[in-house]
Amino acid sequence: MRLFESYGDVISAYIPKHAKTEDPKGYGFVKISLNAEGLRVIETLNGTLFMDRKLTIEEAKNRNAIPAKGRVSAGAEVDYRGTVKAGRSIKRIFLGTLGYIVIYFPLAALWHTILFPEFYDSSGYFSGDYPNFLLGVFSIFLQGLVLTVAYGQFISSDATIKTGLKYSYTAGIFLWACHVVPSYAAKHPLSSNIMCFSLETLYLAIQFTLFGCVLSFINRSRSDASAHHN
Repeated sequence: MRLFESYGDVISAYIPKHAKTEDPKGYGFVKISLNAEGLRVIETLNGTLFMDRKLTIEEAKNRNAIPAKGRVSAGAEVDYRGTVKAGRSIKRIFLGTLGYIVIYFPLAALWHTILFPEFYDSSGYFSGDYPNFLLGVFSIFLQGLVLTVAYGQFISSDATIKTGLKYSYTAGIFLWACHVVPSYAAKHPLSSNIMCFSLETLYLAIQFTLFGCVLSFINRSRSDASAHHN
């Protein structure tokens, strides 16, 4: 994309092609490192002629409509799938849900039964009837599915580590408020359960830090996957 290189660092460029002829479809997506540089491209090149075509250049946004022929979007990195929306593909939803499950079970087993079993035994964490394993797996699967789908709905383009962690921490704080606070602080004197309260808080922080990184990694690769599979 030499047309854009004089305005800033081009991070990625994707021009869809027809499967049979390999001819460009007449539109594309370009990501430039700085937003100000992308805006300068729009101000300078929008409406100019390139290869006998009048360019329409605008900042990429979420939309359901397929871009018009001859249109180039500069600014946000997007995934062209008919509907431009991060996290919508079945593959990313599957990987995000699987990632949540893979993080949850090994970490839970390590944390509750190997590293700190005495604290959880003394607090009554494992008291009661033997848990239904299949119901537990379904619950974790449902958590991972809902969180992954919600990420795709609310995080449209800026799929960075920072964004993934912010989203994941928000979900983690919600779960912490629903699970840890009622289980420990509200039912027992905090002084007698401070260790378990702290351990469970740290456990959730680790879990959702890892999950935020997984979400970011899966969704940051969407433009590369689009370029190779379209």
